Amino acid sequence: MLGEIGTILIGLGLVTALYATLAVYRSIRREDDLWWESGRNGVIATSVLLGATVVLLLIAFLNDDFSIDYVAQHSSRALPLYLKLTAIWGGQDGSLLLWAFLQALFGALLLARPSDEAEPLLPWGTVVMGMITSFFVAMTLFLSNPFAAGQTVPTDGQGLNPLLRHPGMVFHPPAMYLGYVGLAVPFALALAALITRRVEDWSAAARPWTLGAWLFLGVGLLLGMRWAYDVLGWGGYWGWDPVENAGLMPWLTATALLHTMIMDDQRRGFRWWSMIMTVLSSTLVLFGTFTTRSGLIQSVHAFARSPLGPYFLAAMGVTIVGS
Repeated sequence: MLGEIGTILIGLGLVTALYATLAVYRSIRREDDLWWESGRNGVIATSVLLGATVVLLLIAFLNDDFSIDYVAQHSSRALPLYLKLTAIWGGQDGSLLLWAFLQALFGALLLARPSDEAEPLLPWGTVVMGMITSFFVAMTLFLSNPFAAGQTVPTDGQGLNPLLRHPGMVFHPPAMYLGYVGLAVPFALALAALITRRVEDWSAAARPWTLGAWLFLGVGLLLGMRWAYDVLGWGGYWGWDPVENAGLMPWLTATALLHTMIMDDQRRGFRWWSMIMTVLSSTLVLFGTFTTRSGLIQSVHAFARSPLGPYFLAAMGVTIVGS
């Protein structure tokens, strides 16, 4: 029962995300405030629907609902409570659902209390955020549904991967996802600034989001270093695998982006470098996601080979070309 409800909610989230994107675009073309308000409501509805699916998946884990294949693969009756909570993002399907929810949530937060500099960029920024959210929700629904039913209902689940049974599992993945999703906001505002030719407003509007994303990525990487030390032993701090490197690369470009933003504020002509660093950061997030979810690399915490890889590679190409 929970599986069917969860799938329906993800489907509704995709519908509302697409509707919100189209409604805001229509409001731009027609300069119609009614369509703008409808689109805003659609963005909020999407975040609420996807938030409900995350709560529903949590309930499935807490109730040991092994009729859902994802729960059976990543939990067991003997699993401690805190690990059942973290098992939501312990596999590919649940982590992608969490990513889609955070993407929708950040889109709603962007609309909640915009700064004076961000206000003119909101319509086109919302369209870009809506397209990104729709992409992640569609991937979750059609290719990586965590509510898919198993062929049989086992009496107990397989449990969580032993490498993931660590306190770092509580904080490291969510921090990384918050950083990844946070970088989508400056990217959306950058495209909006280019479209509206209000490039001078972009840096001040995007700086808080960039700083927040940089901070979450930095904390996530530090937690991952400690986790690697505990699991891999001496040298784990420095013997990072490709997954950790995939998270380090956008953090480095985000660091460069913050510096170019400061230089831009001082009128030193770094505006276009800031734009380039924004696009590069978002591209590296997609590239890292492609490498970890396509089976391209081997790692102690990469996901298994899946059909998601080519779609993220295509999204990376669209990001580069569209920018």
